[in-house]
Amino acid sequence: MSSISEYDSLPRPADTLLRTSIVRPAQFLGFWTAVVSPFVLAGLVVTGLATQHPQVMAGVLAANVAGIVLGNRHNR
Repeated sequence: MSSISEYDSLPRPADTLLRTSIVRPAQFLGFWTAVVSPFVLAGLVVTGLATQHPQVMAGVLAANVAGIVLGNRHNR
């Protein structure tokens, strides 16, 4: 007889609360940051602001990478 009961596989309320209140919104925000930030990067390059403000370019690029990592599992 197995020592694991059928109740051990059910999600705990704390896990569900953590997933719905923190993980899902972070994935949502990450996904949409990864979608929008390339357009912002293209705008910075086209207007020439990328060379005038490299810190902004680096920040948007970092936001893009973070968005890709965080939003990878959005809606799966």
